Amino acid sequence: NAVSEMLMVYRKKTDKLIDWNIHQYNWDKVKRSKVLDKYETTNIWRVDPTFDKIHSAVFPIELCNRVVKFYSFVGDLVFDPFAGSGTLGRAAINLDRNFFLTEKEAKYINRIKEELYKENNLFNSKNNQPNFVDIKTFISLSK
Repeated sequence: NAVSEMLMVYRKKTDKLIDWNIHQYNWDKVKRSKVLDKYETTNIWRVDPTFDKIHSAVFPIELCNRVVKFYSFVGDLVFDPFAGSGTLGRAAINLDRNFFLTEKEAKYINRIKEELYKENNLFNSKNNQPNFVDIKTFISLSK
């Protein structure tokens, strides 16, 4: 049982203030991406754990929603190099972000497909179907 989960946020070294990045987007996109109309007053979040029969380390959707909201804007691309059960992809869909997931375990890839298609065919409403490719295909596409 996970009692706590550490989340570390990194940023490239720069002389610019964090709000400089906000001003690089049009104001409508910033407003649509806003987390809350107040400041986050703590760096400790209480999020109930979640469990899954197939994957032993599933992140709660609420945790992924918060991370995606705090660190991206509507239309941005979020990347999860260890996709597991695909929770970050679901959060990205819910929050109008694009996503790129990688996972090496076939049983988890099948689980991701199930999860992404489970919620009332999310992709049909946006006319946007995900692509699932193996590593060899991905490498050939990236050349």
